[in-house]
Amino acid sequence: MSEENSVLRWGGLAGILGGILLVAVFVIVGVFVGAPAAEPAETVMRFPDVRAAHIVEEVLYLGVLALWAVHFLALYRALRATSLAPALFGSALGILVPRESVPCSLSSTSPCPLNPTLCSSQCSEPR
Repeated sequence: MSEENSVLRWGGLAGILGGILLVAVFVIVGVFVGAPAAEPAETVMRFPDVRAAHIVEEVLYLGVLALWAVHFLALYRALRATSLAPALFGSALGILVPRESVPCSLSSTSPCPLNPTLCSSQCSEPR
């Protein structure tokens, strides 16, 4: 029982830290990047000035996704004894849905994203 409580504590802590980190990501974007420009050309011209903030944003967001994966696994472990089907569904949904964001977080600093149809940035030339 002590091991089960330890897993639940670490999972809860991971969920709390993930939420705090997500708020920090929003603050970093709001303070260092600011509001998007009215014209798309202005946004592109401003990108070199805010590139470092975007890199920090994406790395922290990747950390949020990792912490929430731990949280969802702990939730599965807590719920599997009472109701297995909702525990499996919630775990699958919690782990598979954020995976759409991971390729964009990993490739935001490269000249071409891993999957251009998934990410909002575009490639200038194919890999």
